[in-house]
Amino acid sequence: KLPALNADLTALQRRVTMRAEHLPQPRNIGELIGMLYTIEGSTRGGRFIYRQLLQTLGESLPLSFFEGYGANSDLRWQEFWAFADASCHPEEIPDALAAAVRMFAFFKLHLDRCAVADVEL
Repeated sequence: KLPALNADLTALQRRVTMRAEHLPQPRNIGELIGMLYTIEGSTRGGRFIYRQLLQTLGESLPLSFFEGYGANSDLRWQEFWAFADASCHPEEIPDALAAAVRMFAFFKLHLDRCAVADVEL
């Protein structure tokens, strides 16, 4: 997803750098699943945003990031859930939930920081 995001930002003459060491690090598979839920789930929301922007503004904005996996988005979401079901043990579900909440908060904080100016995250 990062290449699509960078392409869109470049077209908008914006730059955001997300450094891996700034990302929360999962301590177990449950936390990893929760973090991935946030990332993969955002693709579903992005597809909604993509359709709304395309309908409202046409192709006047770069929308690669919001397009997600395109026609494969639903399939990729199903694949994520199959992976999560096979990988996350029931006792790790609370860790997954807490990690998802932390990941949403992490992204919100950093996106708020770069809403006005180019910022290295």
